[in-house]
Amino acid sequence: MWILYLRLTPDIYRRSRPSASGLDPEAVHEKYRSVWIMCLTIPVYSGKYKYYNTFCKVLVSIQVMSESNTNDIDHGGTDNTDRRTFMGALGAMGSGAAIDIGLGDRFGGSNQGLGVSDPKNLILFIPDGGGQTQDTAARYYRAYEKNPEAFPLNINTGMIEDVEMGIDQADIKGSMSTYPDDPDGQLITDSAAAGTAMSTGYKTYSGAVSVDHAGRPIETILEKANDAGYATGLVTTTQMTHATPATFGAHVESRGMQEEIARQYIQEQDIDVLLGGDRSHFSPEDRSDGQDLIAQAEWQGYEYVTTKDGLESVSGGKVLGLFSESGHLDYYIDRLHNPDNTQPGLELMTEVAISILQEQSDRGFFLMVEGGRVDHYGHANDPAMIPEQVEHDYAVEVGMDYADETDNTLVVNVADHETGGLSLSRDSYYMDWDPIVNQEVSQWRIAEELEDAISIGEVRDTIEEYTGIDDLSDDEAAELINDPNAIRGRDSVINERAGLAWGTDAHSAQDVPIYAKGPSAEYFKTGIDNTELMNGFTSHLDV
Repeated sequence: MWILYLRLTPDIYRRSRPSASGLDPEAVHEKYRSVWIMCLTIPVYSGKYKYYNTFCKVLVSIQVMSESNTNDIDHGGTDNTDRRTFMGALGAMGSGAAIDIGLGDRFGGSNQGLGVSDPKNLILFIPDGGGQTQDTAARYYRAYEKNPEAFPLNINTGMIEDVEMGIDQADIKGSMSTYPDDPDGQLITDSAAAGTAMSTGYKTYSGAVSVDHAGRPIETILEKANDAGYATGLVTTTQMTHATPATFGAHVESRGMQEEIARQYIQEQDIDVLLGGDRSHFSPEDRSDGQDLIAQAEWQGYEYVTTKDGLESVSGGKVLGLFSESGHLDYYIDRLHNPDNTQPGLELMTEVAISILQEQSDRGFFLMVEGGRVDHYGHANDPAMIPEQVEHDYAVEVGMDYADETDNTLVVNVADHETGGLSLSRDSYYMDWDPIVNQEVSQWRIAEELEDAISIGEVRDTIEEYTGIDDLSDDEAAELINDPNAIRGRDSVINERAGLAWGTDAHSAQDVPIYAKGPSAEYFKTGIDNTELMNGFTSHLDV
């Protein structure tokens, strides 16, 4: 056992943060010139680099937050000392004579030669608001889109070329209950309580992000994996700070504390890949405390990207991708039919995240991928929920294929809850998939297009352009002239023509299906509670 004291100098900053954005090393050194780093090495096992880097980052993070405190910045009541504390990092610090004093990528950007011959990976897919009916509808959508003349015999009968979904590659199928720990005994959860149960193994109240009823943090599977030396990542089509991804990488008493969630991602966690929407909660122009979390992330070694092209050209290492100025990524069909779209799809984000994470640690990685806007379409009772579910399944297919190519990858796909009460029937035995498959933009965008329509002919042209419906009646057109928003919701002409029904514009209490592939998949083969997911996760990663 030995102790080494290091003093930060501008030269160290330059060598350890080559991608820093506008942070002057001399100025940084001036702020922290009295800061010394103590490095304590205790021989434990050969995974020393990860824990050494974590320890050093904790000290730097404390200094950054201390600087903020001198300006009386309130971080929402969270203790500014790293939640897991640098003492915990010291206790897990690795052995060996060589020390890399860089504060950059885990293992200095390389995962070779660390003696771990059997890496384990866990990819968790969450179609937020999905359910059994959404899975079925996505299958029908793909079959009809592929060959409407053969439909429905091309769904999965084996008579004609079948449609194979990503979820079809699963080894095991089960189901999961979703209810929260609600003080009033309610069964219907929100995404924060559901995500907390899935990420920690403990139920909590709706709105809570990985804290208990007393506001105490509960350790997440991402944090357990990180502490054990795994690389980690969060990918979503929602805001990066939205409820579901937040439950894996933050701890707040209310999901609305999005600035604090962003701060914890950058200042308290060590997440290798963060891909999602909404730059505003990371930007000094929009944050109430004026902190520039993007610059801080780049200083810590993240490559920052804001477009699909930027994501496709990342060089490896840590990545922060924020693909909208504010709010969520656009809906799938809105992106698909927008020639000026610059946002990546969920499939691409999943591919890039996996390619980065597999190079970050020889221990393996944990990755959560959320198709978050399935839920939003469910709330809107918009038939475009179905292609949104299809996009999520494209991402699942990426994960399933990766599991086929590797020996120790567990893939789990399970929704946090169902949204909308979708039914593939509307008071008859008739359904028409034409308007569903031909819908090119979300119903609310169609409503926007109808705002300026002043004639029945203009309304008919707009509806035909965006849905393929070419026989709108005079009464239907007149209603849309008087109220363009009549194209939205459960009684829209698209839902009526398609034969889709919705039971609610909120969440439901029904169980959701689980699809699992790879080692430890047997944990998910029967009906379980959302808190029991953790058993399979921790068993597979051995954390």
